[in-house]
Amino acid sequence: MSGKNGTAERLHEGTMTNLSREDELLVHCARLDLSRKRCEAVKDILVEGIDWDLLIKKAAWHRLSPLLAHHLMSPDLSALIPMAILKKIRGTYYQSLARSIILQNELYRLLSAFNNQEIPVIVLKGAALLESIYRDISLRPMGDLDILVRPERLDQAEAIAFKLGYGFRANRELQEQTRQSCHHLANLWHHEKNIMLEIHHHIVSHDEPYYFNLEDFWARARSDTILGAHALTLAPEDLLIHLSIKFLLDRRYQSNAALGQLCDISEVIKHYDDSLDWDLIEKTSRENGVLKGLHFVLHACEHLLSTPVPTVILSKFQPQGFNPTSAEQFIRRRVLDTRPWLAHGLLDSRQTFSRRRMARAIAGRFSHFSRQIIGKNGNGNKGLSGWGRIGDILPRLGRVLIRPAELKEDLRLDHWLHDLYKSD
Repeated sequence: MSGKNGTAERLHEGTMTNLSREDELLVHCARLDLSRKRCEAVKDILVEGIDWDLLIKKAAWHRLSPLLAHHLMSPDLSALIPMAILKKIRGTYYQSLARSIILQNELYRLLSAFNNQEIPVIVLKGAALLESIYRDISLRPMGDLDILVRPERLDQAEAIAFKLGYGFRANRELQEQTRQSCHHLANLWHHEKNIMLEIHHHIVSHDEPYYFNLEDFWARARSDTILGAHALTLAPEDLLIHLSIKFLLDRRYQSNAALGQLCDISEVIKHYDDSLDWDLIEKTSRENGVLKGLHFVLHACEHLLSTPVPTVILSKFQPQGFNPTSAEQFIRRRVLDTRPWLAHGLLDSRQTFSRRRMARAIAGRFSHFSRQIIGKNGNGNKGLSGWGRIGDILPRLGRVLIRPAELKEDLRLDHWLHDLYKSD
């Protein structure tokens, strides 16, 4: 049954209700395996009719285009898809496959070079997930390559990247600023292949929430063979923690890729299932101030994607004063909603949240955020002008200031997220 404004009101176990039909379809498709029950639910949505342009845009925004295409091209569903749309999403699927092949070939070249120099490398994010979680390399798109090396090997890693044809876009001053303030080198680009490489020495910057010593991650890392080259991958427990941290920190600014990130986390939990050492996850998260945020991520996966998180774990990890209503509002606004919000996101998690600090953080975006982006990606020999920075934030300010109720709600959610960053 449909509600007003195309809102789906049907109830599926473990899934949020009153979502738009487009959001509900994406939630059903944000997984590797589509059960018979979910397939029937998707059929119902398709029969009712959806806004195809909106669905395709949202799928791209959430980094779910290939998975959406994979499910909709199945024999059970493809007959319900307009031919023009089917052709479009099939093209997306094969584009993702082609890009993944290029990136995997490049990853093999990089790992081989690092192996020759006997430099240990942990493969991060999408490249690691393709090898261990996703059966079809087209289903999990990658924007770039991310590897982790020990800090003392950073210069050697940079030299290897240069030999392989990579270079910085940022000038020398910004390169050094990024090296000192960020958790990875300024982004390295291979212009011929249009590939970006991030060489990490940590998973977060030292002044960000969830910064902690990674020695245990290195000690638990597993020796693996990726595409025929030797590499290290994070232990499943550390992989879950890392993906959760990435999801939480990205929610400071926008919902881009949010549903795709939750899909990654959900599939890791399902893949490792009973072999996950939840005691180790709890110990590591509690000692490093991540437990409160991790509980929310697990709650979001269970609440939105029906991920089989053990009930006893959710109960055990749940912090005092956890508010499920606020959590659901956060999921709706900061995960599913693609509209921009006032992304200050620069508050120190160790400080008390206040409107004054919030105002200073907004002002700080005029310089800090633009410098951060330029430091990562480069902008020739000059940064954004003052007018350029104003042009970056004014549209956001305008959109939220004319809607005071929405602004108030966004600030409340900022406060809530800020509280997740603080250790118990």
